[in-house]
This record gives sequence, C-alpha cells and structure tokens, in this order.
Amino acid sequence: AIAACRKGVELNPDNPDAYVNFLLTLNYSPACGAPTFLKEHRRFGARFARPFVEPPLDRTWPRRLRVGYVSPDFRKHAVAQFAEPILANHDRERFEIFCYYNQRHVDESTRRFRELADHWLDCVHFSDNDLAERIRADGIDLLVDLAGHTNGQRLRVFAAKAAPVQLSYLGYPNTTGRAAIDYRLSDDRADPPAEADPW
Repeated sequence: AIAACRKGVELNPDNPDAYVNFLLTLNYSPACGAPTFLKEHRRFGARFARPFVEPPLDRTWPRRLRVGYVSPDFRKHAVAQFAEPILANHDRERFEIFCYYNQRHVDESTRRFRELADHWLDCVHFSDNDLAERIRADGIDLLVDLAGHTNGQRLRVFAAKAAPVQLSYLGYPNTTGRAAIDYRLSDDRADPPAEADPW
C-alpha cells in the first residue's frame, strides 16, 4: 500500500489528496519510524505551503476566549468520544465555543455537539478560502484541528493561518507537517517525551 501511495504521489505531485493518502498509510507500517514520518510530513508541508499573514490578536478584554474546533467527526466516531467531554466541560464564562463541521452525515452525536457549541457551522460546502475567511471573521483566538491527515480534513484552512494560534489534537497520530500549525496537543503515552521531543 505504501509503494502504491508513493507511486500515486509521483504520478500526481500537485494533488494534495494523493499525498494525504500516502502520509496516512505510513502510520500503519511498523517499518516506518519517527524520522521517516517527520521527513515525509515536512516534505508535504513544504510542497503545499501557502503564504499567509499572521492574523492580528484581538486584545479586547475582558471577553471570552473564542475557541474553534474543525472536524468531520462530530458524529458517531472515535474522535467524538474524546471531543465531546472536552466541549461539555468548557468554562462557558471564559470560553466561547465554535464548531466547524465538515461532514454531511448527521446523527444523535452531531445533535449533541450542536447543543454544546455556542456557534455551529456546517462547512462541508465552503471552499478552503471561504472557510478561512469565515473563521477570521468569527475572530477565533485558538483553532483546533481534530482530523490531521484523515478523510474530511481541512488542513488547507489551517495552512492559510485562519487563527492566530492553531493546534492539532485528535484524529491523527502524527505531525501535520504544516508550519502554520503552532502546537500538537498530546500526552506522554502517545508521544513519550524522550522519544518524541526531537520530532
């Protein structure tokens, strides 16, 4: 599968989806270690980098911090099992929650997520540029990716630096390779410090 995906990248070097399939497939091979992951993800990040201007910080205080979550998995999905308690337990006096849902499927989990969000946007029909502009217009302070290089991801929105601070969390066990993403939220089980810090 890795060889086939690598060939797909060679045949379609300008197709980011071919590269995303390759990166995702690398995660399933015990032969690929951290150096390979990092090299290929950085190569992807450099190949599909977009020039961006850092959005200004909104220094209007006091106000609630605006946190946006971008995901195709606000539905019955493993990512939802982790994300739902986080959204349910935000301090509503300090945080204003925006959810950008990149999926057409709606189920009971989707309806619960809608109730947990202060603001909800079904964005599957938005272009990457339009969604990045909408996120900027919403004044998001912290934008969180919940997909990485999986189906339904919107990493090109993050590449446009739609928010001043961006991080990747659930849904993908590796770096995104995107320089515009400032942090990866993890723990010492998923990323043991002595092993993962150099990467």
